[in-house]
Amino acid sequence: MKFITEKMRGLATVLAVLALPLAATAQSVTDVEGDGPAFLQVIHNAADPGAAEVDIYLNGTLLLDDFAFREATGFTELESGVEYTIGVAPGNSTGAGDIIADFQVTLSANTSYIAVANGVLSPDDFSANPDELSIAFNLEIIADVDQEAASADDVIINVFHGATDAPAVDINARAAAPVTLVPNASYADAATITVGPAAYILDVNVAGTDLTAAAFDADLSAAGGAAVTVLASGFLDVEANQWGEQFGLLAVFSDGTTALLPALTASAQVIHNAADPGVAEVDVYLNGALFATDFPFRAATPFLELPAGLSHYISFAAPGSESIDDAIATFEVALGEGELWHLVANGVLTPGDFAANPDGAETDFNVFALIEARDQAETAGNVEFRVWHGATDAPSVDLRLTAGGAVLAGNLGYGEVSDYLSVAADEYVVDVTAAGDGNAVVGTYTLDVSSLADQAVLALASGFLSPAGNNDGEAFEILVVLADGTTLTLPVGTSIDSDLAALPGTFELKGNFPNPFNPTTNIQFAIPAASDVTLTVYDMLGRQVAVLVNGTLSAGTHTATFDASNLSSGTYMYRLQAGNFVETSKMMLIK
Repeated sequence: MKFITEKMRGLATVLAVLALPLAATAQSVTDVEGDGPAFLQVIHNAADPGAAEVDIYLNGTLLLDDFAFREATGFTELESGVEYTIGVAPGNSTGAGDIIADFQVTLSANTSYIAVANGVLSPDDFSANPDELSIAFNLEIIADVDQEAASADDVIINVFHGATDAPAVDINARAAAPVTLVPNASYADAATITVGPAAYILDVNVAGTDLTAAAFDADLSAAGGAAVTVLASGFLDVEANQWGEQFGLLAVFSDGTTALLPALTASAQVIHNAADPGVAEVDVYLNGALFATDFPFRAATPFLELPAGLSHYISFAAPGSESIDDAIATFEVALGEGELWHLVANGVLTPGDFAANPDGAETDFNVFALIEARDQAETAGNVEFRVWHGATDAPSVDLRLTAGGAVLAGNLGYGEVSDYLSVAADEYVVDVTAAGDGNAVVGTYTLDVSSLADQAVLALASGFLSPAGNNDGEAFEILVVLADGTTLTLPVGTSIDSDLAALPGTFELKGNFPNPFNPTTNIQFAIPAASDVTLTVYDMLGRQVAVLVNGTLSAGTHTATFDASNLSSGTYMYRLQAGNFVETSKMMLIK
């Protein structure tokens, strides 16, 4: 990411585009010996977790030690006309005897080559290629490449399809009339194109269709005169591929600098509203990686940015889990570009041990995807909220103004969500009643939203109407979730403002999630009363690297986001000071 921001910053209009024919990359390079040297760049693009780090040998001598997935070398000068044996061994190899695959190449004089380590070690353990192409581990050779463009008005792009589980694709430059840069590229195909130095949005489409699998920002406006290799990298479906790295476009420059192109994103907020005591706390995994530990009932994340168009997997495990293998449930979601979703974990693990839903709805533990969420009000100055029914033992309900007033959300059954309501930032008294019966009041709530102007809120029916009939789970309440992950419960007859003061009983630094992280993480803390709060991040030498909060906050649970895009991997400390309360904790940045 550093190279993208420092060397490719800026915006420009699209200049010339020249698409050249595709050529298969797996070549037997046996050209005759010439008078000058050859040049070779090596790229590790094999997403198999078993090959996350490899050792590369040249004619039996160690060339690259612990060469990691998505790393690359610069162009290395080699003698031409000589047959070389390139060997690949596990990252912990002790010598050439550990080589598991080797490849012979003979390089021509005054010619540059790119060798891409790609594929998987045991194809039967991975998702097959949709076009039935071999995905066995291989060293793919792209021959006769340029290390730079001849003109500062051009950028040369070598495109390589290295995603084993992806079908043939078209690479299109987004515009009023989209331009196909690379048509019908199958796995292990390569093409070379020349474009102008500009900012592009690249759509990766299933070949011959308008179906966009993923989209990426490629800002080449400051890259005039450069040559770059862009590789389809990782897996479309991580669950079916040993939880390997997710699909992306990897940019590799002639000096060996690498960067993942930023994906166009969607946003999702994860909410734990499953009242089953068996999942009172859970570990949460995102795409196979640990995201949050001991995530409690009625907790929520802020809205999280996720690559759009790809499948994402949310998994839940008991606290103290060791890996994704301990997950008790996994759910797949795929968000479109720019979409916002609420993802609500709800239901019970064994419905037979709990009260049935009065309307006959299924109450199995599940993730409910509430599309068309909002992270702020669309009408300035107003508060906008929608209501979701998540109480497994409750019948269909209405939300109405008290004393027989207007119905705000009608006939909501379990698992159903209302449209957004836009109201003035004021105080309201509402009843939750049985559907169609304003006299059957479940609870009356004073909703004081006068302090929430411009915010969008999700209100959830949460817990059990009858705890005794549901393994003594948490009692019914209204859970209010704000876009920043703040959660509030509204016991009968109380307001949001009073609950803000009552929710946390003590000061608490709750921790950060995800941890480890790259490059952002969310730090949660609770304060029982309005306080002057400072939240500061330090490196292990005690140097201050960020101040996340410095001001007065109201009582409640708060979340601060730490972006470490410009910092190096390592352990960092974060320190919360609120009044006389001081606590410090650690977090790990891994890039």
